[in-house]
Amino acid sequence: MEKEMGSGSGKDFVVMAHARTEEQRRVMAGIQEKGECPFCPGNLPEGNQVIRTTSHWFLMLNMWPYENTRIHLLAIHIKHVEQLEDTATEEWSDLFRLLRWAEHEFRVESGSIGIRFGDPRLNRATVRHLHVHFIVPKITDQNDPRYKPVVFVIA
Repeated sequence: MEKEMGSGSGKDFVVMAHARTEEQRRVMAGIQEKGECPFCPGNLPEGNQVIRTTSHWFLMLNMWPYENTRIHLLAIHIKHVEQLEDTATEEWSDLFRLLRWAEHEFRVESGSIGIRFGDPRLNRATVRHLHVHFIVPKITDQNDPRYKPVVFVIA
C-alpha cells in the first residue's frame, strides 16, 4: 500500500490549521501550493537539517521545536507512507537503532517518543507522512522551579 514519493495524489499533505507559528504557516502555504509532501526526500523545505540517514528513515532537527524542548528531532520514513500497516517489521528495527544512536549522540538521560500516522486532521500532525518525534525537555527535573512540561498534542 506504499505511495510514491511526492506523488501529489490530490490529498493535502499539510494541515494549515495545525501550524504553530507565522513562519511555519508561511512555509506550509508554499508547500500546499506545490502539492508535494514536504517530508519526502527531495521536497524538504529549505533550512531542514538532516542529521543521519538509514535504509528506511532519516533524522532531522525539527524546524519548529515544541516549547520547552532541549532537543526535538523528527525521524521520517524515507518512503511516502502514512499508515503503520505500510511498513515492515525490519523498518521499525532500523528506526530503533537510529533513535538509540540519537540517545547516545546527544547524551540523553530522559526523553519521549511520539508517533503520528494516518490522517493529520485527526492526529494533530501538520504533515501527512509517517513521522516520529524524539523529544528531550529543557529541564527533566520536575521539582526544579523552572520546569515546564513539553506538550505533545494529539487531537
